[in-house]
Amino acid sequence: MVSRRRKMHELYGESIPALISQHYQREKLLIQDLGMEKQLAFFRQFAARCHELKASFVLRGRFGTSLVCWLLGITEINPLPAHYYCLHLQTDSVCK
Repeated sequence: MVSRRRKMHELYGESIPALISQHYQREKLLIQDLGMEKQLAFFRQFAARCHELKASFVLRGRFGTSLVCWLLGITEINPLPAHYYCLHLQTDSVCK
């Protein structure tokens, strides 16, 4: 699942903000510890097929609010706090 890292770089450039990087690393380790890589691969393919067919697909629970799932296109829910990122300045700002 190489594309989640590529998606992060598309969104945030080469210098990924610490908040996002830490959140991603926590989820990545949890997914690996639980052995959920195959399930995520399945959900990714299923979500892509649903999108092609213009069918509704909703993922609930832990995966439904997962940063990794959002990066993979499995869910449309961005679990991060509201924030802005300027690719030109390579800075981020979290809304409070």
